[in-house]
Amino acid sequence: MAQRVRVGVIILLILGTLTLLAGFWSHPYAIYIAFALVVFAVALPQFGQGPKYEELLALLQQKAAQPND
Repeated sequence: MAQRVRVGVIILLILGTLTLLAGFWSHPYAIYIAFALVVFAVALPQFGQGPKYEELLALLQQKAAQPND
């Protein structure tokens, strides 16, 4: 489900950007909507089934602590 939401957000961003550039839509709050979509897209992995940021950070710290051969 998270993948479908992510694809939907990307499609909405592309369509919104194209309509703003073409001049079909000039809503004064478009920047707020765009910012909310970006925040949602960044926060989406925290709500989905994938690894959480804390798990990814722990893995990176473990890899950084290992000596390079």
